[in-house]
Amino acid sequence: MRLFWILLSLLLCIFAQSQTPQEIYKGMQSKDKAARIEAIRLGLLRLDDPVLQQYALETATSLPFQDQQRLVPLLMEIHDKTKEDVREHLLYMLAMVAPKSGKVLEILTNAIEKGSNNEKQYILLGLALARKEALFALPSLIKIYPKSDNDIRALILDRLATIGSTVPGTLEILKNALKDKSPILMSKAAFALGEIGEKDSTVLALLKERLQEPNATVLASCAEALGKLLQTDQESLSRTQEEIAQILWKLKDHEDIQVRISSMLSLAQISRKRKENAMQALSKDLSQEDSLLCLQAARAVLLIDKKNKAAIRVFIKIAKSDSYSQALSFMGKLALDDEEIVQFLQSQATKQEIPINQRLQALFALHSISKDTGNKQTSFFQTLQKEESNPKIREFLEKALKK
Repeated sequence: MRLFWILLSLLLCIFAQSQTPQEIYKGMQSKDKAARIEAIRLGLLRLDDPVLQQYALETATSLPFQDQQRLVPLLMEIHDKTKEDVREHLLYMLAMVAPKSGKVLEILTNAIEKGSNNEKQYILLGLALARKEALFALPSLIKIYPKSDNDIRALILDRLATIGSTVPGTLEILKNALKDKSPILMSKAAFALGEIGEKDSTVLALLKERLQEPNATVLASCAEALGKLLQTDQESLSRTQEEIAQILWKLKDHEDIQVRISSMLSLAQISRKRKENAMQALSKDLSQEDSLLCLQAARAVLLIDKKNKAAIRVFIKIAKSDSYSQALSFMGKLALDDEEIVQFLQSQATKQEIPINQRLQALFALHSISKDTGNKQTSFFQTLQKEESNPKIREFLEKALKK
């Protein structure tokens, strides 16, 4: 099989050399998908023209996922023949779209352990979309963490959060990062521990200690992590819950709004008797002039009470102004099935005059609501599919209706 791909690559290389760069560029801009994919292949094979190769890789990222995967065998064949700045983007694409098996695993693992810093960064960024499929990288990430600079370490901590494993090596890294001098590493470690859900006594003690940190980002991250970890009626944790609740309550008047929001959100999650007080404190920040901070306050309120009308109206108001993307992202993640939210999202999804990416964001949020609540959007998707002419919107709707 390998011989087949080598021979095919040689034939394609010969054909690629017969095409001028201008012809290949033109092909990549074609409206015909088959012609565009073929031009991307030819561009990738031009080992003597890294600028053209780079453009081919960038164009490939705009293809549907299935078409990107069709390019994986070619990417594997040429990866070690490309110049470093091209290889970085090539590895990013392999990490993002390729099945994590066989030769792909070998290429990515080798680059994580022995590649340049830039190659490692691109792979770690690509693995953000692989999520659980990135589990293969865990031994390599644990291995290189102590020898890496803080930029790489920060990305590794991000991946540990998405992979979600609690193997001993992972926990050791996260505990050490919580004791690091870098606020970025401390806050990322706190977030990862909250995502993983690990609440052994050492982790809880370290997070509690960090509630004395002067750095607002670290303080907010640790507060939110404790809220996630202590959402339980487990009797053995009741004393810890009460001690941390008292600390969090003192933070309601902190000068940094993100600390106030995170601490009150956490307080409401771990202490039912203080829930109403936490909501009152959070409600004051719903009128913040800074739309992103106002949005964070609304998010915190809705994590406590998904039916809170004041926070829902804040979401819609902000989505109509200058923070559309963030507002719709939260709507999807929180699966807000309030009728006002659903009507707003449906109106955005059907507006032909707004950018495609905004319509897709609205559809993603509606799909999350349909998947996670009883407010099913099947009928709306079916009606829209019959009327829709844009291929990207149609492709999304087809996938959504199959699931």
